[in-house]
Amino acid sequence: MKSAIELAEVTTDDPHAGLPEPEELGALSGCLDLYSADVDGLDTDGRIALARRAEEAALRRRSAHYQSEGASFDSYAGRHIFANSRGFAGEYRSSSCSLGVVPGGAGWGIDGARCLASFRALAGAPRAARADRAHRRRAAPCAG
Repeated sequence: MKSAIELAEVTTDDPHAGLPEPEELGALSGCLDLYSADVDGLDTDGRIALARRAEEAALRRRSAHYQSEGASFDSYAGRHIFANSRGFAGEYRSSSCSLGVVPGGAGWGIDGARCLASFRALAGAPRAARADRAHRRRAAPCAG
């Protein structure tokens, strides 16, 4: 924070920089579905189980002599808060999660390539995975 304030003190004025007038600010109504409690509420055992299922699924797509360096489940849940000197104050919550599998050994197509799929909610993961299957096959041969 201190360095940002110091930088602001030595910066020259820019007549084109600044915040819009309050009447120029827009607004969004309704839920944008950026947060899902299922991501935030999944316990450690559930996260481990999902990572193991992702690894098993990737290995099923290949013959038995291929290896895996493991799988991962990552998640984020947070609140974003914004405020400015013109009176605007707002916030929103967001969440996301991802499953990754790291293939090992020869034969995966791309040595060391990581197969990764990201989701806003666990409930949407299977649907999103099916919709994105063709893209993932082109981008990372180990995904399927």
